[in-house]
Amino acid sequence: MPDQVNIDDAEYALQTKIETLRHDLAGLLVLWRERGEPALGWTATPTAYTSLARAFVGVGAPLLGLEVTGEGLETFPEDVHLRQVQGLALARSGSTEAANLVLERLRSQGHLEDETLGVLARTHKDIGLAAAAETRDHHLDAALQLYAQVYERNRSYWAGINVATLAALQGDPGQAASVAREVTAECMNAIESLGATHPDRYWVLATLGEAALSLGDWAAAENWYRQ
Repeated sequence: MPDQVNIDDAEYALQTKIETLRHDLAGLLVLWRERGEPALGWTATPTAYTSLARAFVGVGAPLLGLEVTGEGLETFPEDVHLRQVQGLALARSGSTEAANLVLERLRSQGHLEDETLGVLARTHKDIGLAAAAETRDHHLDAALQLYAQVYERNRSYWAGINVATLAALQGDPGQAASVAREVTAECMNAIESLGATHPDRYWVLATLGEAALSLGDWAAAENWYRQ
């Protein structure tokens, strides 16, 4: 039991350090590159690899995220969270089809969490938008269904706005307008609780702009995007 307590304490300390550094690329890079230094407190667990990889993706360094997940998966090849972050890092680095394969495998194994389905939907959307006509509809329909599944479950505005936009692209203006109105109401509630400098404010305003486009309200869209 004492050994387990020590392991838990060390992992908690490392998680705290990663969280503290999550906006500091240089600090995260030191932690990764010098992980063999005992004073840094690195513990090679699935959680440590996942947290650090997610932090790298969050600061716009998905290739470093892939490096971290790659090492982690050598030891923990079936860890779901590591594989989810690997899929996210692949998508963010532009390796869309590789990300799609990773995430489709997770889904086929019954891992239907929002993170799996949301990023998988993104890969189908990106592939569809870049595809020739014969495969475009297949991927955009898949993206629409996946985003709709996530939105039905958690009512998050990021999933909802993708449902609205994809419905519009796929020729269903009724669904597009209905969901866009729901998303607008959710975002209006959110914007009231966010300060002028809150980092989420940008995304809420952008979502309001996209929702206005789905509703055909060009003036409102211009207003939100201008903000």
